[in-house]
Amino acid sequence: DSFAGSREAQAAKDAEAAALRQRQEQEELLRQQQQQQQQLQLQQQQAEEEEKKRWAAMQAKQQAEMQAAAVAQQEAQQAALQRQQEQLKAQQNQVELVLIERISNILENSWGRSDLNSILSTLHANDSRVIAILSTVEALRALVARHPQRIQLGRDPTMGAEMAALRLTNSQWQAHQAQVAAQQQAQAQAKMAQEQELQRRRALQEEQARREAAAQREQQE
Repeated sequence: DSFAGSREAQAAKDAEAAALRQRQEQEELLRQQQQQQQQLQLQQQQAEEEEKKRWAAMQAKQQAEMQAAAVAQQEAQQAALQRQQEQLKAQQNQVELVLIERISNILENSWGRSDLNSILSTLHANDSRVIAILSTVEALRALVARHPQRIQLGRDPTMGAEMAALRLTNSQWQAHQAQVAAQQQAQAQAKMAQEQELQRRRALQEEQARREAAAQREQQE
């Protein structure tokens, strides 16, 4: 009986140990499942955060590209407008120079002097297109006043009429302009030569400094 009782007790212990191991295995399995679930949740959160960051970066990039495109378009429009304005100004300057040449020709044929009304009438008679460009004596006066080197404004002391006096004929003005252009070209060439000489001197000084530094290093070694 004692042997049977001992066997029963051992069996009970074994059963209890087996039940304990089963509980431990179940707990370990549950812990692993919870850990996996937490890991999956963390990965999902990280993926969501990465997706949010990617989406935000994409939106920021698109916005930056749109802003850059808008700026580029605005700059292109401003550049086009500036080119148009420059072209218009160049055309206006060209027209103005043509008118001044015609006025100079009129003055040359009038012994170098004439009143503004006569000049304006002659311009209109020679070319009707001038009427739309230069329609009044005030406009003619403003035009002539912008070229004081070529034509001088004044009043006739006897008649009181507003006069224009020729200072330089067209040929004299062209010679003057050619002389000015030659002087400017000579100045530009002299400046370029001076800059080249300065660059040559700096290069010689740098080369001399490198040689002196190399000689000092050799002496130290």
